[in-house]
Amino acid sequence: MTFEEFCSHLQGVEGKGKQRTALCPAHGDKHQSLSVSEGEDGRILVKCHYGCSTKDIVSAMGLTLQDLFPTPEKKPAKKLERKIVATYNYTDIDGNFLNQKTRWQTPDGKTFTWSHKEGGQWRKGHKGPPVLYNLPATKRDFLYIVEGEKDVETLKAQNFPAVSGAHGAGKGKWLPQYTEALKGKEVAIIQDNDENGKAFALEIAQALTGKTKSVKLLDLSRVWPEIPEKGDVSDMLEAMGQIEGLRALLKLTNDTPEFMPDVFGRAEYTQQPPEKRLESISAAELQKMPLPPVQFIINGLLPVGLGLLVSPPKYGKSWMVLDMGLSVTTGAHFLGRSTNPGGCLYLALEDSLNRLKDRMEKVLKGAAAPAGFEYAVKCLDLSHGLLEQLDSYLQEKPDTRLIIIDTLQKIRGAGGRENAYNADYREMGLLKAFADQHKICILLVHHLRKMADDGDPFNRISGTAAIFGAADVAMVLSREKREDTQTKLSYQGRDIEGGDQILEFDKEAFRWKLLGDESWLAEERARAAYQNNPIVQTIKKLLEQHPEGWSGTSSELLDAGKVLISVYLANSPRDLTSKLGPLDKPLFDYDKIIHTKGRNGSGGGKHCFRYAPTDKYEQTAFSPI
Repeated sequence: MTFEEFCSHLQGVEGKGKQRTALCPAHGDKHQSLSVSEGEDGRILVKCHYGCSTKDIVSAMGLTLQDLFPTPEKKPAKKLERKIVATYNYTDIDGNFLNQKTRWQTPDGKTFTWSHKEGGQWRKGHKGPPVLYNLPATKRDFLYIVEGEKDVETLKAQNFPAVSGAHGAGKGKWLPQYTEALKGKEVAIIQDNDENGKAFALEIAQALTGKTKSVKLLDLSRVWPEIPEKGDVSDMLEAMGQIEGLRALLKLTNDTPEFMPDVFGRAEYTQQPPEKRLESISAAELQKMPLPPVQFIINGLLPVGLGLLVSPPKYGKSWMVLDMGLSVTTGAHFLGRSTNPGGCLYLALEDSLNRLKDRMEKVLKGAAAPAGFEYAVKCLDLSHGLLEQLDSYLQEKPDTRLIIIDTLQKIRGAGGRENAYNADYREMGLLKAFADQHKICILLVHHLRKMADDGDPFNRISGTAAIFGAADVAMVLSREKREDTQTKLSYQGRDIEGGDQILEFDKEAFRWKLLGDESWLAEERARAAYQNNPIVQTIKKLLEQHPEGWSGTSSELLDAGKVLISVYLANSPRDLTSKLGPLDKPLFDYDKIIHTKGRNGSGGGKHCFRYAPTDKYEQTAFSPI
């Protein structure tokens, strides 16, 4: 085909010579966004600045890619292989004919051409602005939107009203006039099962939001888990049979919440309010309203919703979540708290199966692993289908109550232009909304950042404040020194009373054990400080030698320390006297040693130490020796 012949098939042609502009026939152009030029070898070069592909452009003109070349090879055998598969008549809303789209099967695949009538004669190309296929269906209050004419005809044959765009799926192919035709309608968009189909369906949903009465975005995999790549509603009805397939489609339509774009950028887990008004409730009504109690996975510690377990590396988080998952699965206690049993999925994304098996065998000590506890060592991230994977898993394993994700960083989506806080808020919100919808707990294992301790362990959670803020409960493992054997578990949440517990890792059982709360730890530290005090050790040595009691001056006590434990107890007798005063109560509380100071003696007053009487008939009064 020559350059001039090609230009004669276009509308709105401007320019002269070998450089022209025209209205792009592939997307309902109004601004001459198509550039057409002739190459040195006579080839016709086309470019749509809106993004339409060359194939779509020539197809919309009723031509083929071969028509772009000046001397196309004509092979009759090839022409015989090209055959019509289907023809689709586009009409106005009253059914009056506008254009015909022909689907061809060629040796290279399928292609489409357009034709129309002028004066009773067929002409190549598309005439007028594109319209929805099966436009008369828009007279109905509810209708489906599908990707192509084949699916429209499939549903139409079952008396299900459906429409599609004129040029298939692709960015920018949903046109403003399509949205206008659907104003005030209730629509359900059926997405094809491929990346392009899902992106196009989302583009349609976003375009229709606020213009139609309601929008639903249907995912066929929810009722047809075996759906193949690129599968559509026609494939589903063929695979399931018409009756079962239509039942599944109706169920999916009824069960899918309405689409509403939100701060998290998702559709599947949000629901648009029926009216654009603020719903409120009076305090008196709320007071009388019976509400279900907060559901817990681990009573008083881990509620349904989103949880965080945070610590520095190599603190034993993985051992803790393993114990937690096994406890929930078996209904056993965890750190002294009862559990509400259910299945557990542990996404151990930083571990190998060998390491997981080794840990599990150390914990179980030869016992059989409980049913309902499952591992996964890889998954998609939040930007590429993690929630769809988890939703499919929960459909197969509805008894699952706890999903552990180790670690959060492994499922973070690809970074975009949004700031860190918005990214954290969006991704945490996605996970929380999913957990709330399915009435499970998602526990995220995360890291602390390196910074000085300001007394609040939750301020050290890595990332922005949105991570901590979105969680229903956060738990932090910390130590004063890394080499300490005792670890503090601090926990805080919306529906629990926060607190601190002291834990210790049992290296024989490979499990964390509860020692007590923080007051217990303070007491233990005070006791250890007392037992290690050289003055106390000297006094106890003296009482071993003098069970009836010992008395002496500060100078004599100072000398005793040098002899008995080889320690200089103080810088001077006066300094030692000042150190003895604060020890009076600990001496009595821990060892029942009574300390008094006499008024006489060559050393300037003697200190008297004696064990308190234990016999109730023994005289309790104490006099200095």
